[in-house]
Amino acid sequence: MIQQAQSQIAVETAKDPLDPMTIGNLYASIETTCRALGDKASISQQQNISVLTDVQKGKLNMLSDAMKLIPTIYDAQSGNLLGSAGSPPSYFTGYSSGTTTFSSSFFSGGPGCGVSSVISGVLGGFLPAPVRRQQEPYLR
Repeated sequence: MIQQAQSQIAVETAKDPLDPMTIGNLYASIETTCRALGDKASISQQQNISVLTDVQKGKLNMLSDAMKLIPTIYDAQSGNLLGSAGSPPSYFTGYSSGTTTFSSSFFSGGPGCGVSSVISGVLGGFLPAPVRRQQEPYLR
């Protein structure tokens, strides 16, 4: 749906004269779809968390706190103040002038939405995920 709307936007913006109502409606449909996806992801995340033990929830909170440090770590690496522990993670696109850069997809998951697929990769597929009824090995 989103890709289809984006393709239609490209067609509409190539036309002369522009039809602002059509273009606006297409952008509104993308936003509506993204909001619905975000709501579904939030519900799924809450379901996943609800099946964790207290110990697992504590570990998840530690992971959440660690994720908040990602921008600070990035800044320190960009300033060549902190080395990396090996090759750069997949969400780094490369180096330019000695600085590590985030790819534009770091904070975007689905095409056209701000859903983060990289967070799922960083946490080993933990978030978002289908509801799991057994303990995950990395949270034991």
